[in-house]
Amino acid sequence: MSGEPKKPTPVVATDDFVSRWSRLKRASAQTPAGNQEASPPAPVEAEKETRLPTDADMPPIDSLDETSDYTGFLSEKVSEALRRQALRKLFHSEAFNVCDGLDDYAGDFTSFAALGDIVTADMRHQLALAKEKLTAALDSDSTADLSATDDPVSANSDVPPVVEQAAPEETDRDDTAPT
Repeated sequence: MSGEPKKPTPVVATDDFVSRWSRLKRASAQTPAGNQEASPPAPVEAEKETRLPTDADMPPIDSLDETSDYTGFLSEKVSEALRRQALRKLFHSEAFNVCDGLDDYAGDFTSFAALGDIVTADMRHQLALAKEKLTAALDSDSTADLSATDDPVSANSDVPPVVEQAAPEETDRDDTAPT
């Protein structure tokens, strides 16, 4: 690097995009710092004129509504407590207090719909177990009565013998129910 800026190479009509970009990038990196345009100084007077609002400049919280301008409360000079009160007032307004219906826990899950005629597989299984226990208990009672008397018909001649009928099978059984 000799200190002298290199002159950019002349543009050739057959340059493609990448070579032209590369050439212009090298040329911009080689321009001396003195030739660059200086950015204008920031206007100090404009900054002095725009004074940040403070707590004293803010309107009372009770006078705010949905259409009020809350941007002044976000200033650096406004106290944190006043900012929180203003934002609380804003977010409790009806514009922000809308339930969209997509909340998982927004529904009332304390009232349940009755099952009605729906019988679950577990209910059917419990009914079948209860039925088996009842028939087993009836069978054991009837065999105990038969063994107690030699002739059950002659012992109670005025009472006809009890004939048990098998319960009708359920036609809509659930084969997936545990047994």
